[in-house]
Amino acid sequence: AKSLLKIARNLTSGDRNFFFMAQLVSDSKDKLKKKPPEILLGLNELLDLKVLEPIDLSQFEPQIISEQEVNVIAQRVNSLPNLTADDKQELVIYLKDLNAAEREAALTSLQHSQKITSAASKRVISTKSVSNAKEANKEIKNLLKGASTALKANNFTEAVHCYEGAEVIAIQWKTKAIAKKYQEMALKTQISEFNFMIKDAKKNGPKFTKSGKIDDAFILYQNGQKASSSLFKLGFTEYEKSVKFFNKKLKEISSMEKESISEIADSEKIDKNSLLKKQKELIKMATKLEKQKDINSAIKAYTDLTKNAEKLFKIGVSSASGTIRRFNSKINELKTKLEITSTKKEVIDEEGLVDQRNQLLNIALEAEQSQDIIKAIIAYQQIINIDKMLGDKLGVDRLVEKKNQLRTLVPDIDDELSSIVKSAENNIKIGEKEQAFKELQYAKGLSEAIEDQKTFQQIEKLLNRIS
Repeated sequence: AKSLLKIARNLTSGDRNFFFMAQLVSDSKDKLKKKPPEILLGLNELLDLKVLEPIDLSQFEPQIISEQEVNVIAQRVNSLPNLTADDKQELVIYLKDLNAAEREAALTSLQHSQKITSAASKRVISTKSVSNAKEANKEIKNLLKGASTALKANNFTEAVHCYEGAEVIAIQWKTKAIAKKYQEMALKTQISEFNFMIKDAKKNGPKFTKSGKIDDAFILYQNGQKASSSLFKLGFTEYEKSVKFFNKKLKEISSMEKESISEIADSEKIDKNSLLKKQKELIKMATKLEKQKDINSAIKAYTDLTKNAEKLFKIGVSSASGTIRRFNSKINELKTKLEITSTKKEVIDEEGLVDQRNQLLNIALEAEQSQDIIKAIIAYQQIINIDKMLGDKLGVDRLVEKKNQLRTLVPDIDDELSSIVKSAENNIKIGEKEQAFKELQYAKGLSEAIEDQKTFQQIEKLLNRIS
């Protein structure tokens, strides 16, 4: 706190007797080599002791500024990243009409995008810069509305991120009490999500195990274990029993998988033949995707080939080890090609992709709210594809986990996909190609979402037939 006070005094040199929180955090981070959360704790201490006091910007009257001051504003605006020339020109016009305090607050906020480590999700979060208190209030309202919509659909993760965004803006523009309120809301929502995951795992895990869907049961128990462990780390010691329960269940599932592998090894060669047949189909598909320059899909096909070869190796096909190395080498080659290609491509229309992502997110949340889980799963898969294009690995991982959670709510999703494809095939036979096309496009999205390559390939063939 003492070190912060020294830096704050340097920010109030000359006639200026005030400073801005975003500017203090930014300067302190560089000079003290501390993380923003530590700086904010020190700042809260100074506010509690009333060494520092917040002021109302409305007390400063706007003044006519000189041409030289306008030039200084223009220079600072020109240094801002990710703005077009027109955006910068409009921003200069807007800033010169503000009073000195509001102008400084706006520029400081734009120059120093606040980032904090969330108490709820433990991730570093930031939000878009806002240039005045009115915009800050508007953005917070939008985020709280988004959180409310997400909670109605049991999308706790999205709700947490909305509250975290509100927390960041509150730190920049409002009081510490309001920021703490949003932090607590995020943490409570995260706890609710953990409890939801635990209940879901305990309720549906045994059902999947009993019906032979071992992989789905494993995912549920894994989610339950992570949730219990997180709650225990937050200080809820009663969840230690829950952690042990899920650890035991995961060991049981692992044992069942090992037994399953042993059964395969002891079974007739029909399983080996089916794996070799699948390998041929996947090689054909991977080669075709490479020719079409669909590198991402080709990488996925070769990844599936690697998994298939690993199964062959486990049942005693020793030559599969060389096949695994070959496919892994191919995957690395394609990834390198993808990186080179991406550097040569034109800049992605990020704004357009973000808008598309937001539209899909609304569709997904509304679908969840109306219990149309399959539609939600397809929408989340499309968002995952966009996040991959934007390079948002955290977003991809989070939504893949969300998609897997939703899938557990539809145990007969494979049957549903098969039913849609059969309906499309019947419509093709009777000449209803338009209806068949709609059904196949829907089924294609679903097969991609549940990673059913065989059905995906079948749908592609049917689409080629009617196109």
